[in-house]
Amino acid sequence: MNHFELFEIPLSFFPDLQQVRQNYYRLSRHYHPDLQDSESESIRALEMSSQVNEAYKILQNFEARVRYLLQVKGVLKDGDKESVSPGFLMEMMDVNENLMDAKMDGDENRILQALDEIDQVHSNLMVEWEQTCRQYDAGHAEDLLQEIKDYYLRNQYLKRLKNQVNP
Repeated sequence: MNHFELFEIPLSFFPDLQQVRQNYYRLSRHYHPDLQDSESESIRALEMSSQVNEAYKILQNFEARVRYLLQVKGVLKDGDKESVSPGFLMEMMDVNENLMDAKMDGDENRILQALDEIDQVHSNLMVEWEQTCRQYDAGHAEDLLQEIKDYYLRNQYLKRLKNQVNP
């Protein structure tokens, strides 16, 4: 049973978060180990309670939810080394070079400029990514999943790039 099934909500990049929260409280009460009649039921409830908590954590976070939904759909595999598209890497080459040069020179202003450029790329990416996810939710067009995966990988790349400067 996947997290969406457990929470009895449709497979969606943008689920109703109020419904997610309500279902979390309902499931938490239902699977609370102290409210079970026997020790075996308590053990099972403890396992389910852990699963409910993990599902809630994932469903509440956009990036985690995207990753999870892509895994459920078989588009993103755990443990696979996924990489961003060569076109995106080419776009980011100048930004990377500017950032590395600024870091080597210790030029705070150029570092900040490079970070601003990364933030702008990230902001534009998020707009396009969210729009594509909403398109998928509206019609479940499976062909959009690869595009959503590419946005996810680009986002991960940009986060790593920023973390190199601000660990």
